[in-house]
Amino acid sequence: RDIYYYHGIDALIDVVHSVTGIRPDRHLILHAEYVDDVIDSIGGLDLMVSVPMQLEDPENGIDIEFAEGLNTLNGEEAVQYLIYDNYDASSFSVERAGLVMVRAFISRLTQPAGYANAGNKFTGIRQYCVTDMLVSDITDNRDIWYGYGQYGKQQLDIKGKYVTLDGKRTYEIDMDRTLNVFVQYKKLYN
Repeated sequence: RDIYYYHGIDALIDVVHSVTGIRPDRHLILHAEYVDDVIDSIGGLDLMVSVPMQLEDPENGIDIEFAEGLNTLNGEEAVQYLIYDNYDASSFSVERAGLVMVRAFISRLTQPAGYANAGNKFTGIRQYCVTDMLVSDITDNRDIWYGYGQYGKQQLDIKGKYVTLDGKRTYEIDMDRTLNVFVQYKKLYN
């Protein structure tokens, strides 16, 4: 996020390439202020909530109550889920919640029921994003896009920790540990 914000898309592509060995040929960047609109445009998200979440914080506009288990969230609820930061001793965190939400988003986008309307769905999302993707990138590759659920997947985490620098919280990547993770990824990719 910080690389894109401070240095632009080309720098971000270069960093992804240097870490993973894969150079992205397309990008789609969603800015935070449009997350709720994008989620509403795709019909919400089905999220598996691993810990019960309840918080009322009128000052920050948060009023959520999600039971443990499967929850279907509209855009506003998904944003509240994303910014919820009232975890106790559990291993769940804001970062993990973000990953759960991204996976739910991908799952919603790649459901076979959306095959016929892929172009329209992408057009609805595209208005909220910075992207070099065209509608034809989606419609011409629908079989790959909607076959996503059938692919074997493995999650590889970027290793590191959050630190505060100059009063700003940022994620400091442990490059040695991360490069070892992506050695595994490159083996899968090849």
